[in-house]
Amino acid sequence: MEQVLGGSANEVVNLSGRLRFAQTADLLRSAALYVGPDTATTHLAAACSTPTLALYGPTDPGIWGPLPHGGLDLPYARSAPLQRRGNALLLQESSLPCVPCQQEGCERRRESYSACLDLMRAERVIEAAQRLLADAEVGVAGSG
Repeated sequence: MEQVLGGSANEVVNLSGRLRFAQTADLLRSAALYVGPDTATTHLAAACSTPTLALYGPTDPGIWGPLPHGGLDLPYARSAPLQRRGNALLLQESSLPCVPCQQEGCERRRESYSACLDLMRAERVIEAAQRLLADAEVGVAGSG
């Protein structure tokens, strides 16, 4: 984490492990954007109406996709490059035939790498984040 935070031109405050659940929700509600993998914090950000970019790999968004503020009008597909539901935008590296595998990484253990996340290009994530921010600025909350 220090490698990522240390590269910022702006002041960064690392609150990792310091906030209670309610404090995390308060912080997320005031955030302009949240970007993260399929974790509890990603789901909380989506539920708090924060524009949320969810990066999905091994888990099936049809089962575990983030519930946006206001609920789902359309279930997530099992595998698709980009899926928008309200304030949540979900990215997957759906070009791999194993996605989603429903395993804990390619070596089937929590500490394992996940090729489907490792192959996700930074440019693609940045472009999706910029799109989500631009949509939030104009008040767009489309789906599909």
